[in-house]
Amino acid sequence: MPTDTNPFDTFAQLTSELALSPSGETHTEDKIVVNPRRIDFWFRADPTKDPAPGLLGKMTSHGIHILEFYHQSPNVARWRECMQKQVALQSREGGEFPTLWVISGGRPDTLIEAAELRETPRWPKGIYEGAPIYRVRLVVTSELPETPDTLLLRLWSAGKTLERAKAELYRLPRSAWEWQVVQEAVVALERTALYAENQEGLAMIEDYRKVVDTWKEEVRSEGEAIGIAKGEAIGMAKGEAIGIAKGEQRTLHEALEAVYTSRFGPLPDSLRNRLREIQAVDRLRMLIGLFASQPQEVLDTLVKG
Repeated sequence: MPTDTNPFDTFAQLTSELALSPSGETHTEDKIVVNPRRIDFWFRADPTKDPAPGLLGKMTSHGIHILEFYHQSPNVARWRECMQKQVALQSREGGEFPTLWVISGGRPDTLIEAAELRETPRWPKGIYEGAPIYRVRLVVTSELPETPDTLLLRLWSAGKTLERAKAELYRLPRSAWEWQVVQEAVVALERTALYAENQEGLAMIEDYRKVVDTWKEEVRSEGEAIGIAKGEAIGMAKGEAIGIAKGEQRTLHEALEAVYTSRFGPLPDSLRNRLREIQAVDRLRMLIGLFASQPQEVLDTLVKG
């Protein structure tokens, strides 16, 4: 679980981890010897796995990437600190020099000018590059095109950009990839005291939770209405579909227990019971990727209700 005291940065770290963990190796708040400092999030892409969806997947499709999050605009001093982390990580990990992505909720005009950052045809509006030798890029989330592939990054923004991104998220179906990531992150963040210490962060969490709860009620009511209307006419087909779904759920539950046992030993009964309560196949598939890569305490936090 990230320990950043800013709930917006923590939310960005959690959603990054959930979005990218199926595609490679993730690291959150990794302490490196730079006075010392912590990297918000870094990721090593697995060439045998598909990239994450959207612009985030394009940004991190291969190699090592550092993501540093700023709800407001970073200054030149912060930019230099980020570059120090980039060099320190390469010295520790070796291999390919990592790409640094500084994610900013606002436009840091002074920094853009001082670092001589420029937009390029390679990336959409809102992404600025420095000299190729440094492998540093600035993402101004408020300037990104408001298209489906940039939605997750715009949810790391602030002000009106964030509000529009949330409105766009709320229009998506419950099964959308972005909602799966956001819901898991909100559940994990709710279990910390971080959001409660920040009024804006509290409003963000409550807003997301209200929509999730509303959707659950709508789905329940819709299911009852469909069942009453169609009843026996679809009973046999529905029974067959439920049987197939239950079989897939059982297989995924068994796979989750096998992965956990191979890494940490026997699965505690309390955790097994909580896993059995999870019926959504897409969420179970996402959890398999996390069970194979994340520390035990992170898994306990994500699964326990």
